[in-house]
This record gives sequence, structure tokens and C-alpha cells, in this order.
Amino acid sequence: MTCKQTESMFSRYLDDRLSSGERGRLEQHLAGCAGCRRKLGAWQAAASALRSQPAPAVPAGLAERAWRAALSHKPEPSLIEGFIHAGRRTALAGALTAAVVWAGLFAWGGPEMLEARSEPGPQGVIEVAEMVWTAEVLP
Repeated sequence: MTCKQTESMFSRYLDDRLSSGERGRLEQHLAGCAGCRRKLGAWQAAASALRSQPAPAVPAGLAERAWRAALSHKPEPSLIEGFIHAGRRTALAGALTAAVVWAGLFAWGGPEMLEARSEPGPQGVIEVAEMVWTAEVLP
């Protein structure tokens, strides 16, 4: 075991969170390495000093202020939600436009106009030309 590997285990060693195998390898390394024993001693002194300190007091009303702050925050929609809403608006606008155009065609000429336009041949063009020629279009 290297010194670097040993040092990475100091915190778990002091908190008694090492497996028996890990503890055995660490203690074996410490038995032969004065540098790691010194470093572990510094860790033990720091841990002891921290544990001897009283727990800090929680400020009055902290929980209530935290809840109010959390409940007052309105999250912004994600990028995907923005695209979904934009897509819905675009689809709705397209559908409404198509409905208005369709209604306008029926109001202007009725279904007969659509049927006349769908018939093959120049018959519709001839009828329009005759109406213009005879001035039936103009009042």
C-alpha cells in the first residue's frame, strides 16, 4: 500500500468505517512508515479538536424562512417544456388558419366552387371568360 492510498483512508479510519481487511492493510503500512504515522497523528488531533466543540446553535426561525423561500420560488420551464409549448402554439395557429381559409372558401363560393375547380378541362375558364365578356360580373 502506498502513502497516498493510506492517506486517503485516514478519515474512514478515524470514523471506524473501514472493513477489517482495509484496517489491517492500513495498520500494517503505518507500522513501517513514520511519515504516515505523523500525518495520522495530525488528523487525530484535528478530529479531536472538532469533536470537542459544541454544536452551533440553529438561528430562530430558520426552518420557517427556508420553507417560505422554497415555496415562493417558481421554477422556470425547462428547454424541452418550452419547445413543447411553442410547438402546441404553432400547431394551434396553423389549424386555426386552415379553418379560417376553409370557412372563407365555403362562404365565398360554397361547395360547388370546390367541385367546379376540381373538374378537369377548360370548362371553368370558358365560363369565367363568358361572364367577363358579357359583363355579368360587373353590376
